[in-house]
Amino acid sequence: MSGRQLFFLVFCTVLGSALYGLPNGLIYQGRQDAWLDVSAGLGFAVIIALVLYILGSRYPNRTLFQYGETILGKYLGKVIGLIFAIFFLMVAAVLLRIEVDFLVVALMPETPPLVFALAFMAVSTYAVTSGVEVIGRLGELIGPLLILAVVGILFFTFNIIHLENLLPFFQENPAEVIGHSLLPGGWLGFVIIAGVLMAFQNEPRQALKPILGGTLTAALLIILVLFQCITILGVNVSIQQIYPLFRAVRMIEIGDFFERLDSMAGIVWTAGGFLAIVAFHECAAIGAAQLFKIKGNGGKWVALVEGLAILLLGLFIFHGSADRWQFLRSVFPLLALAVEMLIPMLLLTISVCRHGWGFLGQRSGGK
Repeated sequence: MSGRQLFFLVFCTVLGSALYGLPNGLIYQGRQDAWLDVSAGLGFAVIIALVLYILGSRYPNRTLFQYGETILGKYLGKVIGLIFAIFFLMVAAVLLRIEVDFLVVALMPETPPLVFALAFMAVSTYAVTSGVEVIGRLGELIGPLLILAVVGILFFTFNIIHLENLLPFFQENPAEVIGHSLLPGGWLGFVIIAGVLMAFQNEPRQALKPILGGTLTAALLIILVLFQCITILGVNVSIQQIYPLFRAVRMIEIGDFFERLDSMAGIVWTAGGFLAIVAFHECAAIGAAQLFKIKGNGGKWVALVEGLAILLLGLFIFHGSADRWQFLRSVFPLLALAVEMLIPMLLLTISVCRHGWGFLGQRSGGK
């Protein structure tokens, strides 16, 4: 995997479903200061990226699932690896549900959710069994389209934005900013996939730039999306809309012939969200294969079984949008940051205590 592919995979995984999964909740929390919450949450993601890079440099050619056994020993290390694998599986299921809900509510309300879920997981399982290289190429294809879709919206909506909707600034106190930054911090923490993908990169010691670059670019575009929603719709309308960005895109009109761009934008956003599902599915499959020493064609069965698990969890994990938002607001932030940041920091701390700061491990024989 090249640095360019790693950049776009991190970027798409972080931004993907965030385009329609986050704006409503972030604006509800922070109102005009929602961008400030994302900026603060970016600090968590940068810490996660740095810790993962240092771990990857200390233990080259190994993944997040293998660090634990090397640092903590076989049994405790497997427990840590299993926590990571379950987390990846859970996130894939949550993203699948967000993706399916968006398609049903915004684009095709008469289509049963099961149809979309089956289609997504069938293609995802095929992509995962095809290998990391194929997923990397998908990132190179979808990533630029995702950037173009978000920036293009700003260009086409320039004549209907109302900058006064951004006022007043800085109404949140520091404690509120920190509290509200946990949700975007946990989401930006999806950069944790780099802890798995670094082992497959051509030059893993050069991975910090694409990892940080993908995360920062995604965070900037999330902030841009928040600005678009607030300046076009206003805070109150954005809160009332389940998908405020989609509503804003529907307002684009250029003459009498260029309008209703929402369908095209929705397709691109869906592709980005799908790639995020594939990335977490791939990481979960790699984790299970490494933890249980499954090799060869057994890896394809792992991908299939985990695909079925993601499908079932995704369909039944939430009862509706209110249930999903309650999970994202109250459970997800602390759970995500505990797995994404605290456990890797603990592994790094123990590694430094045992081997010293300048330790560089030997490359393992296989991935």
